[in-house]
Amino acid sequence: MFVFVFFLLTDENSWPINLMTAVTIAIAVIPEFLIVIVSVILSLSVKRMTKVNVIVKKLDAVETLGSVNVICSDKTGTLTQNKMTVKEIIFNNEIFKENDFNYQQNNKAAFHFINCLTLCNDAIN
Repeated sequence: MFVFVFFLLTDENSWPINLMTAVTIAIAVIPEFLIVIVSVILSLSVKRMTKVNVIVKKLDAVETLGSVNVICSDKTGTLTQNKMTVKEIIFNNEIFKENDFNYQQNNKAAFHFINCLTLCNDAIN
């Protein structure tokens, strides 16, 4: 926009030519700065995440971490008691507790989903 106004004030050419020149310059410059802009934004995101005790080793991970709602980490076994179990499933806007898993045979979609989960992991009950 600045380039367009500058050309209008300083050049005798008609405004369509000045507009085309300004757009051409903008298109030529944007790819050069795109990498810099992305790097700066990712660095600022890392800085914001460190304020909430999130340590990011690679800038590429920031984009993925930005879409995460919950992160559970356990190094000492205090969360998992050294065994992985599923206590609750949210499926199709419905919450299924651990005791409800066996009673979902009437709900075919939920039953199929729970069977797929069972086959795809090694969590124990």
